Amino acid sequence: CVELEPAEAYGEYVEGKCMTVAIDTIPEGTKAGDMVMFEDGKRCTVRELRPQAQEALLDLNHPLAGVPMEFELTLLSIEQPRPVQVKVLCPGNGQDFPRPGDQVTVEYAG
Repeated sequence: CVELEPAEAYGEYVEGKCMTVAIDTIPEGTKAGDMVMFEDGKRCTVRELRPQAQEALLDLNHPLAGVPMEFELTLLSIEQPRPVQVKVLCPGNGQDFPRPGDQVTVEYAG
């Protein structure tokens, strides 16, 4: 079992992290508690509808903010790592080695 505190998962719930928008900018029939999506793909929860003021209060916290998470894990297999193949492009002389700040070239194909 793996347990994560809110700060390690979706963050702590921030009470003031809300935004007021015109009620006509959210889909018709939306109720408090519904999720709405912005044009950029971000989602938020409608916290409160205020029809008299023609506005809606949106909660910008992640829906799981402030919630401790618990995961039950099952290890299915352990695989041996693939062998690493080293190809020497230019052999060293056994006396000179890179020092901190030196530029080196490393190729990785994996």
